[in-house]
Amino acid sequence: MITQITTMTEIKYKDITEKIIGASFEVYKFLGNAYLPARQGFQEAIYQRALAWELSNAGLSFAREIEQEIFYPSQGTTFTIQLPV
Repeated sequence: MITQITTMTEIKYKDITEKIIGASFEVYKFLGNAYLPARQGFQEAIYQRALAWELSNAGLSFAREIEQEIFYPSQGTTFTIQLPV
């Protein structure tokens, strides 16, 4: 049985998706991948700043970090964390 592969023309927000992927590749081309064993990489904040710059250049609005309440069952409580976006 042949499975249908989703193409970019079938993506609901194609233009935004292409801009996000393009911005991510620009950061990768310049800063590289921090997760390769041979590289030390940069701190996460450096990648965040670079991606923020590229997303802005692509004309996209975004939030760098948002607060999100999380319920953690073993603690029986809700706490707030900062999530990178």
